[in-house]
Amino acid sequence: MAYEGVLTKLPRALSGADLRAARYRFGALNSSGQVVVNTTSGGRCLGVINDNPPAAGMACELAIHGVSRVEASGAIAVNAQVTSDGAGRAATAAAGQYVMGVAIEPATAAGDVIAVLIHPVGSLPA
Repeated sequence: MAYEGVLTKLPRALSGADLRAARYRFGALNSSGQVVVNTTSGGRCLGVINDNPPAAGMACELAIHGVSRVEASGAIAVNAQVTSDGAGRAATAAAGQYVMGVAIEPATAAGDVIAVLIHPVGSLPA
């Protein structure tokens, strides 16, 4: 089942790198305030990269709230709280990891693109 809806996006976001391979991965801001792929497993992210700018300094759509497609790192159950793996893909969150949202579609394998309700809620208790 496909889920569509209005996404809240970070205004005037710029890419911090070539993000052609990063569409539907979790993104964060670099020290210059530009969007890059999140590389910290279970770490804080800002949203989901929803386009694919080919170079740094280009306009970049970063969804920060709402239902977005996200690439999975492996199997994820419906209703699972999700975090980012070290490549910006969705993974089931564990204790101490930063929760970025809730899966509303299941993933059965790495590379599946699923619908996730993006709603950052902080870290799960240890």
